[in-house]
Amino acid sequence: FDSVQVARINRTTFVLTNREAYFEQLIKEITALVAKAKRRNMLPAVRLNGTSDLPYERISFTYQGVLYANIMTLFPDVQFYDYTGTASRLMAPLPNNYDLTFSYKETLANHQMAELLLKMGKRVAVVFKVKTGYLPGTHTHKYALPKTYAIGGKRYKVINGDSNDLRFLDPQGVIVGLRAK
Repeated sequence: FDSVQVARINRTTFVLTNREAYFEQLIKEITALVAKAKRRNMLPAVRLNGTSDLPYERISFTYQGVLYANIMTLFPDVQFYDYTGTASRLMAPLPNNYDLTFSYKETLANHQMAELLLKMGKRVAVVFKVKTGYLPGTHTHKYALPKTYAIGGKRYKVINGDSNDLRFLDPQGVIVGLRAK
């Protein structure tokens, strides 16, 4: 593992083994992000799951003697977002400031859930095996993602998910195309 992967594993272990201390640290970091975003006149956005798939919308915690249903309730002006491979998370009510994108995997159950979620107007991320390379002197990919992709017999528009990680800005009912990295 490289240092980034080790840090992600440690953070996941931290939330599972010492919830109170984890949330104190997370609140400190989000508070600093909010202040920095305010100084720059920007919207703070937080992606909680880098490599894990923890249901943060259902993880309650106590902070300064107050019980919070989830971290989103403490920071209503912060946009939270994640990817998830758990379809039921997208079918349950989510906090208004929490956006989830379903991660497509090559299993029958996941394929069926992706089809259902797209029919419901949800967003699904699909990794494509597209050659890599950039046009000379640019940050523009030489090889394009497909314009559409079929799931369940219906073709859906593919948008470029590599241009940024801000899925909450993407429309619903589309496939977020990502290049294999």
